[in-house]
Amino acid sequence: MADSPIPDDLAALLDRVRAGDDAALAELLQRYEVRLRTAARVLLGPLLRPHLDSLDLVQSVHRVLLPGLRTGRYDLTDAEQLVSLAVTVLRRKVADGWRKLQTHRKWEAQVEQRAEDNPTRDAEFRDSLEKLFAQVNDADRRLLELYLLGWGSTEIGGKLGCSDHVVRARLSKLRLKLAELGGPDWF
Repeated sequence: MADSPIPDDLAALLDRVRAGDDAALAELLQRYEVRLRTAARVLLGPLLRPHLDSLDLVQSVHRVLLPGLRTGRYDLTDAEQLVSLAVTVLRRKVADGWRKLQTHRKWEAQVEQRAEDNPTRDAEFRDSLEKLFAQVNDADRRLLELYLLGWGSTEIGGKLGCSDHVVRARLSKLRLKLAELGGPDWF
């Protein structure tokens, strides 16, 4: 079955969005939000729903797609392409959330294991973390806190207002600084 051409009202709506009409943008997003929220709930499943909110995910997808819709970066020839693009971004957001949750759980398990296995090692771990925090500026401290919570470099960059490349470079420098302090290799 061939793709149906983009409906005239959708084409006009996209043209208005590209022209900077915020009302058209709101209408476009509302038109497909229910489908995206449904897709988000299905993708999250019962295991991730307690940790990720479908509405937050949909808003995050909108935040990713808005600049491209406003500048005309997306060449949409079918109404379903917009939904498909949004669902693809949504899938990536859910996968990132899953990875973040897994990283956080691993880190918590390691901390608990250290405390159970060897209280001395646990104290050394906490001391090295405190030394590192004492020697870095507020921005690096915030970056490190977000990293330890399981955030990815792209998310940290968005939160701190810098690119993911900058985040990775700063994390690399923090790893070197920790090694200089003689701290354990925990990140």
